[in-house]
Amino acid sequence: MPRIQITKVILTKGDKWALIEYRTTEDSGKVGGTFGCLADTLVPGQYFKGSIKRDRQGRGKFVGVPISREDNSLKHALKKAGINWTDRAALFAKYKSSKMLFSALENKKSRELMSIQKIGRKKLERIYGAYDMISNELSMSKIIAQTLPSLNAYLNKNQVTAILDWFDHKMEKFVEFVIHDPWRIMYNNEFDSFTYEDFKRDMFLKATTSKSREKMCACAMKDLKLTIDDPRGSRVLAIHTLRQFMKKSGSYWMPLNKFLFSRGVSEIDPTWPCVVRDGHVALIRFAEVECYIEKTFASICAGYRPCNWTPPGATSNLDKTQRAAVTRACEEPLFILNGGAGTGKTTVSAQIVESLGREKVLCAAPTGKAAQRLSQVTGIEAYTVHRLVYMSEDRCLELPRILLLDEQSMQEPEILAKLFFRKSFTKIIFVGDIAQLTSVGPGQFFKDICGADIPTIELKQIYRSSDTSYIASNGQKIRSGDTRLDYSEDSFVVRPYNNIDEIVEMARDIYNRTRNMPMVLCNTNNEVAQLNKPLREICNPLNSMPDSGPVNMDYSGGEWRYDKWRFMIGDSVINIQNQYESIEEHGETKGPVELKVANGEIGIVKQVGEDDVGVKFDNSFWTYDLKEEPALRPAYALTVNKSQGSEYPIVIVKSSTSWGDKRERFYTAITRAKEKCIVYEVGSANSDCIRAKPAYRKTFLLKK
Repeated sequence: MPRIQITKVILTKGDKWALIEYRTTEDSGKVGGTFGCLADTLVPGQYFKGSIKRDRQGRGKFVGVPISREDNSLKHALKKAGINWTDRAALFAKYKSSKMLFSALENKKSRELMSIQKIGRKKLERIYGAYDMISNELSMSKIIAQTLPSLNAYLNKNQVTAILDWFDHKMEKFVEFVIHDPWRIMYNNEFDSFTYEDFKRDMFLKATTSKSREKMCACAMKDLKLTIDDPRGSRVLAIHTLRQFMKKSGSYWMPLNKFLFSRGVSEIDPTWPCVVRDGHVALIRFAEVECYIEKTFASICAGYRPCNWTPPGATSNLDKTQRAAVTRACEEPLFILNGGAGTGKTTVSAQIVESLGREKVLCAAPTGKAAQRLSQVTGIEAYTVHRLVYMSEDRCLELPRILLLDEQSMQEPEILAKLFFRKSFTKIIFVGDIAQLTSVGPGQFFKDICGADIPTIELKQIYRSSDTSYIASNGQKIRSGDTRLDYSEDSFVVRPYNNIDEIVEMARDIYNRTRNMPMVLCNTNNEVAQLNKPLREICNPLNSMPDSGPVNMDYSGGEWRYDKWRFMIGDSVINIQNQYESIEEHGETKGPVELKVANGEIGIVKQVGEDDVGVKFDNSFWTYDLKEEPALRPAYALTVNKSQGSEYPIVIVKSSTSWGDKRERFYTAITRAKEKCIVYEVGSANSDCIRAKPAYRKTFLLKK
């Protein structure tokens, strides 16, 4: 197994991959690969052992591990402290072994250390500071190395930090935890109840991946000489089976016989966090989500007292069905308003708020953009459901107890159950379009409640249309499976798709004529990534404004979707991860107190630095650290999922049939347009999408 020394770090990608220059006792060269540690901790002078495999073109791939993690940690800390490679090498060369060097640093043998050429007092202070940075890490490493050497060798610095945070900086507690049940690293108690909260465990899950936790379990099993037949391992396999089923089917509930057969058992072990109902099995957490929502509905209906409200005036621009919808919404404890694009749902929602009294209604939606639109049409502040869940207790209690929820086709049941757990309501009004895309997570909440015994009115008359505008009317045809769409150069155009250049040129033409960029919608993140760079060059070309340092984002399929992307002032960006404002006490994070920027919110870059970006959103400003994995992506093109809940004057759609929810996806895409929709069709995608039956993955067992 070759022993190499790094002489230069050329490039790093992601957490683990790096391209380096190296030397051995026999040769030198350049190689890319993984080194068994975080890529950003690699520095010249470190030693690794591993294998180098070369392809036919002579390109090498290295897979290896540090010869000494302790030595490498100190070398990295020394470099961060400004100690150059020559001085680092001299420091290690002074002593016969690393143990002697570490002892000298720990006991601060200053005279001995300063005997090394070019090590003076100021430099020595920096060396002591570097050692202090890693001394705690080394101490913790010794504790775990004694009992769990394989696991200790696998863990990287970020994972160790997350473990220490999880166990209150007591590594011995983590060791005891692993000895008791190593499989708990993979899944602990997070599926025992939907109200279960462990912020420190959540941070550990965020700092790791499913694959890395699986590897940790395997290492711990090796250290403890356990086999997969250990009964404690069956719990993890049961949870994993149900999670995989949820991911593939979109349903909480797996047929019991299918589950038992897949696990090769005749009954469910009582230690598994599972519940059986009507011949199906689900994780307790998600079964409780469903149960709590059902109980909330029942409680609202049982305790309902009619409220005062004002009927719409004679001058209200409502038809008979819309007026009836306002009446039912104001009179019923639970009410559903369902309707396609252009049927007046927003108009009716605004009138419901007006009739009930603006000060009495709380408006919310699943995404930031949908909440913004709801606020615009109702004239009152609207929130994301996530923001309400993580709002401070005092603010949450002050909010009204009549709840109007918009864009409910996107609603995830779990976050709604968490809201109901935090705050009680006297009336709930659900507004949505049953034909649109459902939530990314499991469940089709809106379709399920539309099939339950809840008063519902569906709006069918289209108003967002004209003799030459076919966006809404074509949406209604797609909704019902009618492939005979209408076309007009003014509003709805379909063209065959050949390549992305045609889409870019169409966007360029629109921008040159209107000075406004159209929104381009695609099905996949790969398609979006191909378009974002050339679209940005149309309206905000690189180097026209101050920009950040380069950052690699979105690693998939062995490459970066955004390789060395630079954020610029004026960039349109989308936040892809909820950003919370946390409270800290005595240097420890106690948990999220309020959601500041929701997943899916679109903003404009207002400030840039080498390693940070400041973004202005509709109701907040947030600064992103680009040294970490940035939760930003360009927003000149979006996936259909990310566009849901938004509207744009002009939309360009790349239509294909690569998804199971074909009809919902195509319908959602074209109905994002307010003035014009241009569809680039791949093959016979449009007809295939419209003919496809709506996807329905039932989660709730609500009965009519």
